[in-house]
Amino acid sequence: MLGGRSQAVAARGFTLIELVITVAIVALLASVALPVSELAVQRTKEQELRRIPRDPFNADPTLSAAATWGKRSYASPPDDPKEGDDVFDVFSLAQGKGINGQPYRDW
Repeated sequence: MLGGRSQAVAARGFTLIELVITVAIVALLASVALPVSELAVQRTKEQELRRIPRDPFNADPTLSAAATWGKRSYASPPDDPKEGDDVFDVFSLAQGKGINGQPYRDW
């Protein structure tokens, strides 16, 4: 009877060693997953910052968001902006003038 009694006691719960090992494994997995999730969040934010929104004055729905803007590079002259490898500014390609009388292109 004594042998059967010790088996019944052991089957009722977990030992302290088993719990410590389980907690250590979960902590190790969490320490690996946290930097990966932070990297995914940062990558999403960077992609959002690089996204070019549509020009609100351009009415052509067939154009992509990037195609609605004119791009200005450092290599182009100020009075005739052109796209290049070093684009630093965008301007509206829409025809028309603002309330202040200036063309949208010059804003």
